[in-house]
Amino acid sequence: YGLQTADGVIQVAQPIQVRQQLASAAALRVAVPIVVLLPLMLLSVAWIVRRSLSPLTGVTADIQRRDARSLEPLATADLPDELEPLVEELNRLLVRLQNAFAAQRAFIADAAHELRSPLTALRLQLQLFDRAPDATARSEARAALGAAVERAVHLVEQLLTLARSDPQEPAAAFA
Repeated sequence: YGLQTADGVIQVAQPIQVRQQLASAAALRVAVPIVVLLPLMLLSVAWIVRRSLSPLTGVTADIQRRDARSLEPLATADLPDELEPLVEELNRLLVRLQNAFAAQRAFIADAAHELRSPLTALRLQLQLFDRAPDATARSEARAALGAAVERAVHLVEQLLTLARSDPQEPAAAFA
């Protein structure tokens, strides 16, 4: 350091090695606490993140424990405000799925009921065909059997069309 005064020049000097030692000591005083605190900070952050995500982990585990038939709503008690909308939407989805499965079961039951009558008629027509005493009676029984088969095919086609239709669309006339 140099300073010009009225009496002369004042100069102060220090060897570079002393300066480097002072800088190293200062850097060490700053770095040691950071190195010691860094693992503690990482552990703290990991614990806080794990604790804050534990409700989401609980909901995930609840969903994973379910099978395809388990459509009961998820528990919404003790959930953070951020997670409640997600769980409520999942519960609404489960209700919609439950309704869709119920409609599917009802459709299958109705289809089975609707197919029972034409198939019984086919069985009777086949018995009449087998018991026909002559060629004319056999020809009439065969024609009646063919008509019954056509009615059954038409009913199955209607049922398949109904099964493929979108539930949101209005249903066509079912005859």
